[in-house]
Amino acid sequence: MAGIGHLQSYPELYIESISNDHWNNYIQQMSKQGTWCDNIIMQAVANAYNCVIHITQSNINSPESTILTPVADQDGRKTIFIGYINELYDVSTLTDKNSRYKNKLTCIKRKLSETNENRHGRLLKHRNYMKRVKYTETANERASRLEDKRGTYRKTMSEETAEKRKERLRNKRDTYRKRSSAGPVHEQKHAQNNMNDFHKSNQYSVCQCTVCFEAWPLKSSPRKVDHYQCQRCIRDKQQPKKSFLRKMTWCHH
Repeated sequence: MAGIGHLQSYPELYIESISNDHWNNYIQQMSKQGTWCDNIIMQAVANAYNCVIHITQSNINSPESTILTPVADQDGRKTIFIGYINELYDVSTLTDKNSRYKNKLTCIKRKLSETNENRHGRLLKHRNYMKRVKYTETANERASRLEDKRGTYRKTMSEETAEKRKERLRNKRDTYRKRSSAGPVHEQKHAQNNMNDFHKSNQYSVCQCTVCFEAWPLKSSPRKVDHYQCQRCIRDKQQPKKSFLRKMTWCHH
């Protein structure tokens, strides 16, 4: 009803999109209870409630999501997520409390609903953390950090009882049996996801370091391509850098 009300109040935004039917007939048809909505109604709802709508399809070959944004650029936009089941109907995307994908879905929704300003702030905070922890830590600090990580893993495995271990292995075997009996491997969903991840992993750019002159594959383009330095040269705090001296020695020979 919110979408129909917006259609009637602002027909100039939608009337050109109705090509196969008369405008009044379209309004009358969509006003009936039980009529399936289309993209025009979804856009009208986004405009009426000033919200961004993410529509995710169940087809694995479809894009990750279709985004509908309101026409008016107003503050306080909300973000909602809708699922689209194989050209049948729309469904809610509220996560089941008992779902094992609860944390993953919550993280995806949070990233999609954040603004560009919040995203830049989060990435800047992560980069500063990586610079402070990874690039400035000494060899002893790194060894201590890895030892703590290994100690936590050993403690977790030691606290696992025999029954929990049997249950974990049983679930792993059941998952393997289900995949084996689900038909050809290339038609199974997990295999298609792995193939898509493999193709995405091959999408990279190659940049040449201005210090060691070696080319490195990167998943994302650096901010300064003309002054790019690889991570090895960045971590090297000596002047001149070891990689530069090694390159000059190789050129001399």
